[in-house]
Amino acid sequence: MKVYLKTDLAWAAGFIDGEGSFFIGRTRQGRWSYFRVQLKVTQCHEESLRKLQHMFGGYVYPEKKVYSVLTKRPGWKWIAADKYAERAARLTLPFLVVKRAQAELLLEMKQRKRRQGKRNLTPQELAERTELHERMKKLNQGEAA
Repeated sequence: MKVYLKTDLAWAAGFIDGEGSFFIGRTRQGRWSYFRVQLKVTQCHEESLRKLQHMFGGYVYPEKKVYSVLTKRPGWKWIAADKYAERAARLTLPFLVVKRAQAELLLEMKQRKRRQGKRNLTPQELAERTELHERMKKLNQGEAA
């Protein structure tokens, strides 16, 4: 088990608060719906994103577009999905300010997914997950959930 310094977790939380986004994505295939959780951070400094990757897992990619119009710097993106996003949300939650509600929703979705397992969703479970997905969208658009 990895041991984290509180200062590193506080740094990561501040970085995520300022540059990150939590998501609950939904994919529909026919009559089936699949939900996934994700945390993305975009930045022009690759080394900061590599530190997040080292701490929580996930992947770092170069951005396809220029990150800063003023400096013409290339951008980088760290993406943590599923267990990596859950780990980052759980460990940084005590230090999050701006994105705290989003992190809590992400953790709630992961908890519901764990309880449900691999079987098909009941109509109630689908409605509950859809509600979490919609609440996350509202929070990410700056609305109260």
